[in-house]
Amino acid sequence: ELPVEGRVTEVCNGGFRVSIQGKTAFCPVSQMDYKVQDHQSYVDKKFDFLITQFDPKGRNLVVSRRRLLDLQKVENEGQFLDTAKSGDIFTGTVSRIEKFGAFVALESGVEGLVHISEIGWSRIQDPSEVLSTGQKVSVKLLKSEEVDGRLKISLSIKQAGGEGDPWMQVQTQFPLKSMHKGTVEKKETYGLFVNLAPGITGLLPKSKWRDSVDHQMYETRKKGDKLDVQIDEILFEQKKISLGIPADYDDQTWKTATTKSGFTNSSLGGLADLLKKK
Repeated sequence: ELPVEGRVTEVCNGGFRVSIQGKTAFCPVSQMDYKVQDHQSYVDKKFDFLITQFDPKGRNLVVSRRRLLDLQKVENEGQFLDTAKSGDIFTGTVSRIEKFGAFVALESGVEGLVHISEIGWSRIQDPSEVLSTGQKVSVKLLKSEEVDGRLKISLSIKQAGGEGDPWMQVQTQFPLKSMHKGTVEKKETYGLFVNLAPGITGLLPKSKWRDSVDHQMYETRKKGDKLDVQIDEILFEQKKISLGIPADYDDQTWKTATTKSGFTNSSLGGLADLLKKK
């Protein structure tokens, strides 16, 4: 249980050979780090180790670096809980990327999770679209709590930038019945998700296309296509926008079409007025 400094001399079967004060120790690969990917990257480097097995004759000397990392982690987490508070801004490094979010290692020695919904104001399908391992990021602390003896830290990248929630401007930027050009973000069986601005996406239901002259074009729409849409409804509390087809998309040819009887739209209107007078 004594911490000592050692130099990794070589990779061996199941772990590493470590030189400690003139003696050769063995460090199992599982005790070198939390995750070892490149064994050779540890060779010729000095680390602090904890002696876990010791023979006074100098044989069967076993050490662990991970045990020390665990002790340091517990100490760092305790200090973080005592000093950090929700809303604080930190600088960190993306340490790992998963489908559900990205883990960020903070300078204080602790690691937190940025959920995929907290990476940016715009919707993304995978964190790797905008983040990469080793990338420096600014994060805002949302919550830190101890659960079952483990510290859980929730972070946000999008709230650390200072731009603010774009939805706070949505009612003035996108008034009802106004027309805008958006980009198809995702296509579902029930409609198209159309991005109007960073962080602002609305749904254009498939049913809205039925009365449009362009209804056959729905099937050919794909992600990335530009599309003219109209703001039909805004549910501010739910952060949802319902879109429609702009009025000028509709087929207006019926207004000037001639019927089989020879009546045009204008002549039918005139006949109606005569009937009213009668």
